[in-house]
Amino acid sequence: MDATDERRKTSTFAILPDTPGDGILVKTIFAGLGRDKNTQDYDQQQQQLYSSEICGRVLSVGNKVSLSCSVKPGDVVIVYPWLGCSQCETCSSGCPYLCEEVPGKSTAQSQQGFFTVSNYLVIHEWQNLIKLPKEIPKEVGCMLPYWALRVYAAIIEAKPAFEQAVVIRGFGNLLVIGNNNLELWCIAFLKNVFCDKNIKVICAESSQVDLSLALDGGADDAVLWREGASVEELVEATTMSGYNKMDVVIDLLGSATSFEVAFLALHNGGTILELGEKGERVDLPLSLLIEKSVGIKAVKAGSRYLLKQLVDLLAIQRVSLSIPTECFDADDVKTAVGKIASAEITGHAILRYE
Repeated sequence: MDATDERRKTSTFAILPDTPGDGILVKTIFAGLGRDKNTQDYDQQQQQLYSSEICGRVLSVGNKVSLSCSVKPGDVVIVYPWLGCSQCETCSSGCPYLCEEVPGKSTAQSQQGFFTVSNYLVIHEWQNLIKLPKEIPKEVGCMLPYWALRVYAAIIEAKPAFEQAVVIRGFGNLLVIGNNNLELWCIAFLKNVFCDKNIKVICAESSQVDLSLALDGGADDAVLWREGASVEELVEATTMSGYNKMDVVIDLLGSATSFEVAFLALHNGGTILELGEKGERVDLPLSLLIEKSVGIKAVKAGSRYLLKQLVDLLAIQRVSLSIPTECFDADDVKTAVGKIASAEITGHAILRYE
């Protein structure tokens, strides 16, 4: 696939464009923004919004789109944000986020997983459109393709460790470190989707406000990580001086400190799932890793099929997710970004386009 083909995969438009023969025209309804004050979702100079969480309505399907296409005009859809070459075995298996054939960036993306957002999108791979059932509110649906999917994929990866813990001790402990909005997804999935009463969810935060939100959201326990505390002090506070070690840690921070605490807080045979955005360097002797038999798994994304599974699961169980959101009109994007930058938003910022 050449660069021209790659750029044609997704395009965005401010005014209604013609539908290309091989494309699907989607009208944007909602687009999610990050909560992180360091978010790069909005380019101030270009006045361009980037998002990996888009919900829209199909307006038309090109006459050259495959007959196997499962979406039609009028369908409400969410957009799977990861694009690959669409030709290799990895992409064909529904895992384009693992594609090794596309090192560059397409016109519609600031980076893999983030699209430029406008009133209309043209999608050239119909497989990246997932129908949103009427049981799932559109403002919830738009949050599913990126962070919610990553958290869901992490919990799926954690299941063997949870099962092992229940066999050994009769219960399992999950420690979720940082980023309250994502902690709430962890709690929601474990408590309301998997409904596993044998798993205890403990959240670690450096903010009392975020800690309270986690407890209100259903966490079984919460630990305040005091600013300036040493790794040893954090481990002692988190594990109750070693009496309450963890079986699985989902690290949403990705700092050297959070990783070291996660490793030391684990039972032997435990699992660390790394989703953190900081990506700091860590120093870990392989002999210690082997001695503790700890598994470490980085979770970049989930497959298209996993996103479809998540959507079906939420629709069937009709789960009420207590994820706090704040909605802004699309024309008010600067206000939304400003509130994120000043940490005035405690939940998920969403832009409404209609």
